[in-house]
Amino acid sequence: MEDTDEIESIITQFRTGNFILLHDDESRENEVDMILAGKFATPDNIQIMREIGGGLLCVAISNEIGLRLDLPYMWQLLDSVNDSYSSLSNIINTDVSVNNRSTHSITFNQRKLGSVTDLGKSNTIISLTKLCNNWSTKNNLKNIFYSTFESPGHLQLLIGTKGLIKLRQGHTELALFLTNLAQLTPVVIMCEMLDGHTFDSRSVEDCKKIAEQNNFEIFSQDQELKSRKYAKGHHTSNYFPQVNLTAIYPFYGRSSSFTVDQMIFDFGKLGQRINAGKYAIKAMEYAHAQRRDTIMNELVMTFYEILKTKNSISQQEKEILLNNDLLKQAKAFFDAGRVSSLDITKQRITLNESELRLVIHQGRLLKLEEELFNHLGVAKPPKVAYIPDYGYEKMDLNADLIIDSNIHYIHSVKAMEMKILGIKAQISAYKRDFLPSIMARAAYRFEGRGVPDSDKDNDYIAGIGMTWQIFNGGRTYYQIQESKAILNSLYAKLVVLKRKASSKIRYGIIDADTAYLKINVRKEGVNAAKVYYEYTKTKLNVGEASEIEFFQASDLLGKQERDYKNAIYNYKIKIARLEKLAGLIITK
Repeated sequence: MEDTDEIESIITQFRTGNFILLHDDESRENEVDMILAGKFATPDNIQIMREIGGGLLCVAISNEIGLRLDLPYMWQLLDSVNDSYSSLSNIINTDVSVNNRSTHSITFNQRKLGSVTDLGKSNTIISLTKLCNNWSTKNNLKNIFYSTFESPGHLQLLIGTKGLIKLRQGHTELALFLTNLAQLTPVVIMCEMLDGHTFDSRSVEDCKKIAEQNNFEIFSQDQELKSRKYAKGHHTSNYFPQVNLTAIYPFYGRSSSFTVDQMIFDFGKLGQRINAGKYAIKAMEYAHAQRRDTIMNELVMTFYEILKTKNSISQQEKEILLNNDLLKQAKAFFDAGRVSSLDITKQRITLNESELRLVIHQGRLLKLEEELFNHLGVAKPPKVAYIPDYGYEKMDLNADLIIDSNIHYIHSVKAMEMKILGIKAQISAYKRDFLPSIMARAAYRFEGRGVPDSDKDNDYIAGIGMTWQIFNGGRTYYQIQESKAILNSLYAKLVVLKRKASSKIRYGIIDADTAYLKINVRKEGVNAAKVYYEYTKTKLNVGEASEIEFFQASDLLGKQERDYKNAIYNYKIKIARLEKLAGLIITK
């Protein structure tokens, strides 16, 4: 039932103009193609396929239409001119069977508008789709085609293999097979995807990769971290010689000089300040990692909330169809004098409530999609097809084990510990300010204008000196006391942080375990609804139940299946929320 629902969902998405992603088997081309039914070849959709897919844009038609149009495959064309161009025989791939050869045919344009621009491609494909509507009943199909289009052109035409996927398991055949299932004209747009940059949500992992590359909040934090690393270099630079040149054009005396100072020993002052900078960078790195994980967790939760909402929308649409049927039945009963007008009013209210719930679900979906694409850092496309994900496994969530094993590795905890180490290093540096610093100096001073002749010798100096701050008004003392107070505050915050993290882990585990138990309950509900559905179906076949009763049983089964699927998504959401709250990665 689940696989059938997924296939029906894909067919519905394809029929209503959504993009579908087809992934080839790893043993074959191992690539992903974006496909779209030909009737939806708007300029905007062509642009999306060109920019997001990035590969060759092709138009596929069925083998039957290809035969009616008397169109050859490209390998047939090359083979036919072999006598004139014998070298072409080396190009044709003869290592595969006929059914496994390329489906490429001619390239073509619409004669009047061409196919260079997105608008031109759109007009060409839509013209071809309209031409192929009811193709079997058009006696002049071939003549219209050759008068409307020309070759060579800018669009690659593909012709599906006769028998489609029964004889050739290619993207061309599968795409055309979808048109059969969706009852659409067998004209499909196809585009190879050359990278993973697609806003069509293939999987949670795909979304994470897109967010990594496009989310500006993550980028901003990366740049902030980079700036902090450069700031650390301010202290490190003091280990190197400090070279100064002073050049003044004097009216009298000498004032120009060239000096080189090298710090020799400062009792660890500079080293401790460098350590403080290192710990500050580490704290920022952990804070960055925490925010990145939070963004990814929120992305995952939003992704599954979208799938939940789409499940609800699908079921709500079925419920509206049922209530419409019930309303028609109530009107028929009223005309027959079996019910009063009040029954019609009640059923109309029920229908209106169903329609209202659908509007609410649709509004929620739009908000969730905006949230998702904000996380991804890319613009939301006009239409998006989401592939369901009902796979799950029971997580072994032992609170004590998780807390004991991970509490010290939670990003927020590690960031706080690095802040504490940074303050300790800063205090140590302040204390060393009471001690002297030893340095070496070399200097050259040269004479200036107006200096008496007896004093024209240039001065050289080299030696070792010491600087020792004797008194600074108590500044160092207050700096130390201030830092100690901050340190004590950070210690207290660390204790609170660990306690809250432990509680959040325990609460999250309770929620996740409860959500898992609900899956089993919902599964039993589906099984019971299936039994009732089959029972009602049997009674309907022997005339012991009405169509309305059967519709109601079908509606009940649909709602139970919706609740079961949403229970799975709720469990996934609870796991993601647990990871967000605890700063952990529990899932594989």
